[in-house]
Amino acid sequence: FPEGNRGYRVDITANYPLEWGLGSSSTLCYLVAGWAGINAFDLHKSISTGSGYDIACAGRSEALFYSLEEGKPVVSPATAGKALREYSYFVFLGNKQDTAFEVNRFSAATSHSQEDVERVSRLADLICEAGTFDDLRRLTDEHESVMSRILKREPVSRRFPLFPGTVKSLGAWGGDFAMFVSGKEPREVIDILHGQGFPVVFTYDQIKAAP
Repeated sequence: FPEGNRGYRVDITANYPLEWGLGSSSTLCYLVAGWAGINAFDLHKSISTGSGYDIACAGRSEALFYSLEEGKPVVSPATAGKALREYSYFVFLGNKQDTAFEVNRFSAATSHSQEDVERVSRLADLICEAGTFDDLRRLTDEHESVMSRILKREPVSRRFPLFPGTVKSLGAWGGDFAMFVSGKEPREVIDILHGQGFPVVFTYDQIKAAP
């Protein structure tokens, strides 16, 4: 692939700034796999040590849960509850992380138990199901605390002591985007974040509806 000695010039146009991350590399991998007629997860495994979660996201437009069972990807639908839809904001922190570096760092330096895996998985379910701001904040803080211990890194919320709510790392921990959770009115939350130097802020509905 491609056949024979024929070569191609391929131009790819993204409809958002690539420095945001948001799965730009995995999307490229997914598209190349589709062009070549091969399994996207197989291609991913040949070039990356990541779990493949981002490949699953590249092929779907809805929220999902992802796990590996005996090395095989398992994808199931996820439905955001009232609290996640109403009280979460997704903010670009201006610090593009190197995903491959972070995955290797995780593999080399972390230690976790099966109980940790099961608790983090359960917290993901509960965060999605949360119906109140207080529940969402409590569950988000617990998730961040567990991951902070596993990754041996400071929770991102400590960088924002004046934010009226809590903050959860996303993706390559500590960079790219983070999820901010607040019970204040959306306009007030967005103004606070803009005032703290973060111009790229999406509500849940905005980031879900992005093409």
